[in-house]
Amino acid sequence: MASVTADAYNEHMRQRVQGRLLDLVCGKVPFYEFYRDLVSEVVCVDWPGSAHGNQHVDTVANLTIPLPLEDESCDTILASSVLEHLPEPAVFWSEVSRIIRPGGRIIMTVPFLDRIHESPHDYCRHTDFALRRGAENCGLEVELLEPLGGAPVVICDNVAKVAVQAGGLGELAAIAMQGSCEWFRRTSLGGLVVRKTAIVQPSNCFLILRKPTAATEHERDISGN
Repeated sequence: MASVTADAYNEHMRQRVQGRLLDLVCGKVPFYEFYRDLVSEVVCVDWPGSAHGNQHVDTVANLTIPLPLEDESCDTILASSVLEHLPEPAVFWSEVSRIIRPGGRIIMTVPFLDRIHESPHDYCRHTDFALRRGAENCGLEVELLEPLGGAPVVICDNVAKVAVQAGGLGELAAIAMQGSCEWFRRTSLGGLVVRKTAIVQPSNCFLILRKPTAATEHERDISGN
């Protein structure tokens, strides 16, 4: 459910977003309202011929090869539902690590228990273990890795999407299901169920990664860790 992801961005973005922001695979820039007053510059990048249109795009780029952006040129990178659409995830990890400045942050969401979308460009699902490994292999620190959704959200979201495809009354049923699920997950019991089940049944994962500064790296060398 979109509200689950939006809540995560709303909770964490204000403290982490700054400077020059790269909105990677920006689409219709759904998070623009979250970050527009927090940054000094926005660079929007998306695929050529994106299914979401290119009206907001500054740079059209193929994300399976190195991006046409300079080393350490961005303070923040936003990558919402990008990784699953890349046939070679290692290129993504290498590029965001190259582009982000020391001390800068990469804010990501990655789906897990979700239907195939934007076919045929939907290649894989990543566990939290794979995400942590991909980030750390490129020298990025994991500040936050939070599974979202859980069983209630996963079940409701997938059933609602099937209902929408059926059309007619199915669309009304989907709205009712999503409203009920939204109410339930905000109750004390619902919040507990969501948190417990999200560990093994996440709808998606929310990550905040940080590129270490030179000082941090030096301190590690001294300590031997």
